[in-house]
Amino acid sequence: MTKKERALVEKILSSDYADGRPLEEMVDHEIWTFSVSDGPRDNAVIGSLTKKGYVKVSKYDKDETIWLTAAGAEAYKKGSK
Repeated sequence: MTKKERALVEKILSSDYADGRPLEEMVDHEIWTFSVSDGPRDNAVIGSLTKKGYVKVSKYDKDETIWLTAAGAEAYKKGSK
């Protein structure tokens, strides 16, 4: 997991929609993507995380949700490269 990817996962974990859950409880817990994405740079990082299987994204009308996968939680625990 790159430093940028790790930073985005940290945004997921600290999102208002995370409700203070610990890492293990954030696996498969959907939050609104707008709560973690500040624009095109973050969207590119989300794309990278999605390709690696660390997060999943789902569309709801005009909005999207994002959630951490078990593989993403494990990679986050291992740290940045």
